Amino acid sequence: MNKGEEVLAEAVAVLGGVPRDGQTQMANAIWDLSRDQVLLVQAGTGTGKSLGYLAPLLTEAVEESRRVVISTATLILQRQLVGGDIPAVQKAVKKVLGKAPRIALLKGWTNYVCKLKTMAPEDQAGLFDELEVTATGAEVLRIREWAEETSTGDRDDMSPGVTDKIWRGVSVTKTECVGESCPFATECFPRNARKAAAEADVVVTNHSILGVQAMTEAELLGEFDVLVVDEAHELDGRIRSQGTVEISDASLLRLARLARRATGVPAAKIEEAASALAQGLKESVSGRIKALPSGLHGALVSAGSAMRDALETIGDGKENSDNKKRVARAELISAIDSIDAILIDDPAVRVNWITEDAEGRRRLCSAPLDVARPIASRLYGNHKVVATSATLCLGNSFDAMANRLGAQLAGTWKGLDVGSPFDYPHQAIMYIPQLPQPGRDGPSPQLLAEIGELVKASGGGALCLFTSRRAAQLGGEYLREHTDLPVFVQGEDYLPSLIKAFREDGNAVLAGTISLWQGVDIPGPACRLVTIDRIPFPRPDDPITSALSDAANAAGRSGFTGVSLVHAALLLAQGAGRLVRTSSDKGMVALLDPRLYSKGYGRFLLSSLPKMWPTRSQEVAVGALARLKDNVGL
Repeated sequence: MNKGEEVLAEAVAVLGGVPRDGQTQMANAIWDLSRDQVLLVQAGTGTGKSLGYLAPLLTEAVEESRRVVISTATLILQRQLVGGDIPAVQKAVKKVLGKAPRIALLKGWTNYVCKLKTMAPEDQAGLFDELEVTATGAEVLRIREWAEETSTGDRDDMSPGVTDKIWRGVSVTKTECVGESCPFATECFPRNARKAAAEADVVVTNHSILGVQAMTEAELLGEFDVLVVDEAHELDGRIRSQGTVEISDASLLRLARLARRATGVPAAKIEEAASALAQGLKESVSGRIKALPSGLHGALVSAGSAMRDALETIGDGKENSDNKKRVARAELISAIDSIDAILIDDPAVRVNWITEDAEGRRRLCSAPLDVARPIASRLYGNHKVVATSATLCLGNSFDAMANRLGAQLAGTWKGLDVGSPFDYPHQAIMYIPQLPQPGRDGPSPQLLAEIGELVKASGGGALCLFTSRRAAQLGGEYLREHTDLPVFVQGEDYLPSLIKAFREDGNAVLAGTISLWQGVDIPGPACRLVTIDRIPFPRPDDPITSALSDAANAAGRSGFTGVSLVHAALLLAQGAGRLVRTSSDKGMVALLDPRLYSKGYGRFLLSSLPKMWPTRSQEVAVGALARLKDNVGL
């Protein structure tokens, strides 16, 4: 038994758990991993993958002085690691090796309270004239008291919490932070968090921080030896999101105001460019733009030139500490970078598109096409890399995800599926009824009737997943009309509140869209039926999907297979994964799209799912759900 295994066994004992084969496989594979290798580990729900990577890597952090960075996609997992799994492994490492590694949590700037912002306006010495302070007086007083007591300033540590609107009034972005001129500079929570991270052996952060590191020249993480990407199936999307920029006439007018207040000089040229951009957006069609129209191109060039002139007026910022000038300068530089990115205007490099909100306001957006290369070059390097998730092996192969995550560009990589401790054939039924092929007009009457029969048979406990908001609303309306069960529909309340109500009721229905397909953890009979209305292919008019598909086709590969089918397989596996969360859970996943059997690509999708017991008989399905309702079992 190596030290990593010894620590794992001790950590499992600390948590009062039992050893799991998948954890041991994972820990040993990580222990044997070379410094320049990438390991993709598919670890099914219930494996306890966090301990599987924490045990060997925290051991290495102490034994070999290796600095470890662990990134998660969600705050829930981040809290789980810092609040439970990591302290257990720290204790185990200390018992085995006599020393525990130092741990630090690193988040984005706005996750921390700003002490200066909680002061009364008259005490802020005009430092925040440009910032919108929206917090009410009573809440500010409460936050001020908490800010004096907390050692972290982390929003997640504040209980009870406050709304996003209130928090915006007491936090700042890195750009807005007044830096060394602040009277609380030595007490600054985000600065101290970064200092602690720089000195720690193990840093727990998130994919957004990785995105900034990958897509910019920023060095937020410092030197490190090992990178763990948990919830790795979300990494490429988060990285692309960090590289996505947008510009609008409203944002240009805001920049004009910032420049005018910083210099006292009218910003007429920026305002003129804003008008030209508004006209160009009005004359263009929403959606993907393969080549910028001349009107938009000219407006962007004029805007960039006007903002560079404003920068010259403001100066280089080295000789003054005027907060207005410093903020304006940072905002102008960011906007110029955004415009330069859009003006690349090369569909092989970036995808540009126009989006319109419910009020008819338009924005010009741009996203990087290839994120695998920056991931490989800026994050992997000569590091030991572990990327793990419950869904990495799609169609019985790791190749698709290795391509998306940059592993194929990083040199040597390998995939490992450690399975799941759950007995899916005995815990879950996969039901695919014979229904009409889905069309473009929303859920068919037959599909809604099928969902209604299943929900009535199960007596609720149903998570009904839909691929569009309209379908979810129609599904919710149908179930309210045809059952006497409580029906919660996404969009009718704060989503965490709906999930909480669904979980606590035990016999309710929760209908929703993509937000519910991932990250929802409802163990037990409160979620005994999961219905999925159709294969979750991306919308054909989605600009990023369209551009990625075109790039794949141009390279001689299939855009449908390499982009749309992989997207669908990943999301379908995530959706089906909402059912079985513990070894005692039992239930049914109803896949209501007949293309899973009638189309050749259905085999790829089905092979990406847990091996549940299959049936196409409604009689069998309804009977099984009725037994579950009566607590008889499948």
